[in-house]
Amino acid sequence: MRTIVSIAFIVCAQLIGTAQNWVPQASNTLDHLQAIYFVDSLHGCAVGNNGTIRTTTDGGSNWIARPSGTPDHILSVHFIDPLKGFASTSSSLLRTTDGGLSWTIQHSLDASLDPIFFLHPDTGFVGGRTTLLRTTDGGTTWAERPSGPISPTCMWAHSAETLFLGGWGGANASEVQLLRSADGGITWITSYDQGAYGPLNDVFFTDEQTGYIAFSYFGQGVQYDRLMKTLDGGTTWEPILSNSGTSSSPSPTAAVTAIHFVSDQNGYIATQNGSILVTVDAGATWEFQVNGAYPSFNDIFFVDALNGWVVGNEGTILKLATDVSVNGLTPGTGGTPMLYPNPISQHELYIDTDRSILSIDLFGTAGQFIRSYASSTTVIDVGDLAPGVYVLKVKTDAGVNERAFIKQ
Repeated sequence: MRTIVSIAFIVCAQLIGTAQNWVPQASNTLDHLQAIYFVDSLHGCAVGNNGTIRTTTDGGSNWIARPSGTPDHILSVHFIDPLKGFASTSSSLLRTTDGGLSWTIQHSLDASLDPIFFLHPDTGFVGGRTTLLRTTDGGTTWAERPSGPISPTCMWAHSAETLFLGGWGGANASEVQLLRSADGGITWITSYDQGAYGPLNDVFFTDEQTGYIAFSYFGQGVQYDRLMKTLDGGTTWEPILSNSGTSSSPSPTAAVTAIHFVSDQNGYIATQNGSILVTVDAGATWEFQVNGAYPSFNDIFFVDALNGWVVGNEGTILKLATDVSVNGLTPGTGGTPMLYPNPISQHELYIDTDRSILSIDLFGTAGQFIRSYASSTTVIDVGDLAPGVYVLKVKTDAGVNERAFIKQ
């Protein structure tokens, strides 16, 4: 399932300078990882080729191998609570009831299954080639419905009736295509058809009208990579990021493989050449956070505004670091001040440190300086700030620390 949280955490190049704010984690596998899902900031699961399953209970500091019971490639994963989860393979739907420690085959098909999407713990879907699985009892039972002439790679649902299914389809079953259903998957119409050979890699909506799709298509021996946006619920789509010269934004230099927005304005994309780009203006412009430094990324997921991960080939897992340097200053050297309450919905934000505070500076989501507060104070007024994520740079007699906080 894809989720969207209401507050964004973005630390752009202006703020972090040359600091790397995506930190590699040890997956202890070289198998390609295809999907990742976290229930909360600590409990997560990554899946991939050759039946690979890894779980963590500490935010990814340690990833533990779990037996899947299948040699098939595992393509998607979703948990509806810390114990109950599902994973799809090239031939079956797997289920766990113990947090991923063990898995059993719950449903088998002759056709491949891939995307999993839950609206809430009871109602969910699994997309398959020619078959859509639907549950209304939390995955205890699944009903089969036609998925239209498509081999799906991604899915989105606004409700139990309004669904989008993207993948390979069209006249020759190998074209970029996005289908839409208004009756829970009984009938399908075309929302987007590129009319050229290639896969639709991902779909993500921030509301019922605003959505994004990413795909590659091939023509005259050239691969074109596009990120498209709709403002009318999928009736029309316009390119906002492309390597074919139709966008004013930087080219991603490779196919966009995964999309995740953490608010209506702030989102991330991951690419086939191991890059991560971020937007703070609903896709109008993009900036690199990671630029081609890793093998292909295959999925990106945020459990909340401050906790995000990407997975990719050769066992790659990266986590977004929330403590980053500001203007080249090294974090963790100033007595590690703590902020509370965090998130905050009131006026007074408290700074807890055993050091003497020399200066306090506040930065916004795009790295812009907002204001300074009086030195030596341990209580600051943030009541006039708009909802969002901010970074407070606190300089003490021991050095400088930067702490993120959420204003609700």
